[in-house]
Amino acid sequence: MSPLARFYKLDESKRTTILETAVSEFAVSGFEAASLNKIIAQSGISKGSFYYYFEDKLDLLGAAVEYYLDPKALIDWELVASSKTADEFWEWISSSARQSVLISMEKPLMLGLGKTITQLPQEQLMSGSLGEFIGEAMRMLGESLTHGQQLGAIREDLPLELLLQLWMGIDATLSAWTLELWGDCTEAEQRGLIEKSLDTFRRLFEP
Repeated sequence: MSPLARFYKLDESKRTTILETAVSEFAVSGFEAASLNKIIAQSGISKGSFYYYFEDKLDLLGAAVEYYLDPKALIDWELVASSKTADEFWEWISSSARQSVLISMEKPLMLGLGKTITQLPQEQLMSGSLGEFIGEAMRMLGESLTHGQQLGAIREDLPLELLLQLWMGIDATLSAWTLELWGDCTEAEQRGLIEKSLDTFRRLFEP
């Protein structure tokens, strides 16, 4: 299940309006509470038009996530994969984490949309275009953690699947904590928040 091909034939400005409206509603309200009628009304389309472009609300969420989030923009996975030592691995992870925070500042709805995704049941999470997005993000993270294990940077006493789930959960929690405090911090304090988050990751995932 994914947005119907005819959706991508819409005028770009119209597609953008629909997707940005959906991103805002899903990020603020979550999936279950998000009002499809509100999204339709604010997008300036009819309910009939909506079902001409999308199968259902979950289909729209998948399109919104694909539009607003880019797993490759959050972590420079190619850079991480190029690391030759354990220290270099963590250096590139740190660099990517700082980049992720900056992107989050530019996209204020990212955290809310991410929270909406993580609250979905597994069956919904892994279906359609949303499932493709999550699968690609998990694949890149899995490859990076495996590479880290080969370098001695990542612990090997836990199954990779558990490491993946732990990484995603801790990342979401630390991101929420960092962004909540960010606006009231000095530049030096902001750097400190990032370093504390990175230190937490390293303490938990190093052998």
